[in-house]
Amino acid sequence: RPRARGKRTTVGKVILVKRPISHVIGDAAENIVRSSLPLEWIVRRIQKDYGVDLEVELVESDTVTGMRIWVQVKGVSEAKLIQRPPYSVHSQYHPDIRIPAKSCVSFPLPTKELLYALRCDFPLILSVVCMKTKEVFWLPIRDHLEMIVCQMTSDWYLRKSVSVYLPYENRLTEEAKNDYEGIRWYARELHRMRAFIYLGSYAKWYRVLC
Repeated sequence: RPRARGKRTTVGKVILVKRPISHVIGDAAENIVRSSLPLEWIVRRIQKDYGVDLEVELVESDTVTGMRIWVQVKGVSEAKLIQRPPYSVHSQYHPDIRIPAKSCVSFPLPTKELLYALRCDFPLILSVVCMKTKEVFWLPIRDHLEMIVCQMTSDWYLRKSVSVYLPYENRLTEEAKNDYEGIRWYARELHRMRAFIYLGSYAKWYRVLC
């Protein structure tokens, strides 16, 4: 997100620059996210971003893999749990499936940032950092938008902002117990897409040659 200039306070003829608390929380939140990820992973800060704060690249067995995610970092003084409302999943093959309520952390995002997440080349992960507990909740924005938001709010794209729901179990402390398998899955997304493209091309030429 673009960094706004600090506020200025005039004392007599001297202009003093103050640092907004939002900047303090934002930088502290980024540091917490960094410290919650494996030390060997490469975390780059993206300057003058528009919905992306960090780029995280996986390193496996000392090898820089090229597999990466983008991260949007939001710091809050306290992350409060709420019950995500139940909703129905509509399908032409099955009757409506009722999805029950779930304990989540709710966070409002501008609709333009959700639309941006749909266009990103890399998976965009929302990280909401609770400054009180130093806990990091994470959410794959694109999947959440397509699988949940669209089911709960069909006209979400007409609104100025939309609330997203980060499940309580989606915490980086829990990810660490499973070797960050959830994060790794999304970091490999672009590689999976390329593999499908190669397989499709191979199948096409196989049909032509045979």
